Amino acid sequence: MTKFTFAQIETLMQPFFSRPKESAPLSLAQRTLDAKRSKKIARYIINGLSKLEAFYILLPIVITVDIPEWECYDFQAIDLDIPGIEDLGLLSLPNSATFWIPDGQHRAFGSIQAQLEAPGLVANETIGVMLIPDAGGQKRQQIFLDANQFGIKPNKSIISLFDHRDQYSEIARAVLTTVEVFRDRTALEATNIHPKSGDYFTMNSLRESCKLLLIDAEGDLQQEAISFWQSVAENHPHWKLLQTSNDPTLRQRSIGFNALTMCALAIVGQQLRQRQQSGCIANLHRIDWQLTNPDWNSCKLNNRIVKNRGTINTMAAYILNQITS
Repeated sequence: MTKFTFAQIETLMQPFFSRPKESAPLSLAQRTLDAKRSKKIARYIINGLSKLEAFYILLPIVITVDIPEWECYDFQAIDLDIPGIEDLGLLSLPNSATFWIPDGQHRAFGSIQAQLEAPGLVANETIGVMLIPDAGGQKRQQIFLDANQFGIKPNKSIISLFDHRDQYSEIARAVLTTVEVFRDRTALEATNIHPKSGDYFTMNSLRESCKLLLIDAEGDLQQEAISFWQSVAENHPHWKLLQTSNDPTLRQRSIGFNALTMCALAIVGQQLRQRQQSGCIANLHRIDWQLTNPDWNSCKLNNRIVKNRGTINTMAAYILNQITS
């Protein structure tokens, strides 16, 4: 394990991205480089260094080293007389050694792009590099697979819960902890609610609906969101029932907790604010929120609720008409 500065990466790793593409399928050992993905990484690095109290995290780059059997390497250990640090030293490899990046080529190329774009900012930044001996290049495909097959991208609910750089995730977390109806009833790690779950909402739908609610809003956006969802909780008949009873069938027979409804309510809230009619949210009791209400058929396909831009706008228009007429 070692580390390179971004300036060193620019010099040492450029050849990795200019070598001819492998024509033999069985020789492939890394993904085709996606320049857009690397550009996002470069922007992430630069943003992490440009903003006060911001930071960035990059996992180590994994490089395999294939040394021909007639060649040898040299390792000069540095004795620091510290238990557990016996393998610290200087590794010298022959010019005939072949290198591959089975994991981390986008991080490497992103680092190069960051160095080219903002050398004064990132030149002395470092990234870890793990060197793995691979005689004959026999391991590099398996190393790529082992490094990537168990990785799971966090879903939108987890992102909404953990992302402290996103304004609307921050607002959604404030709503979650302030508005009683969402406490202990919101799935924090799932985007879909299991039929046997005790949750009624999802974190990602809360974040998405807060973003829709706050379009063109001014002032204290967090308080605006909290006030709106508190008003919904106080006036939506099924949300009120949720807080006063323990009916396990409520979610199955109501459309009131669906992500589609959350987004539609948010659009209604945004339009009421523009019309200066926010008090009309008190009329949510006029609507039949039972799933069997035929008025919801326009939001269903094969008797299942469908959430897309069209059904969100259709439901929002229906709710708005019902509570303002």
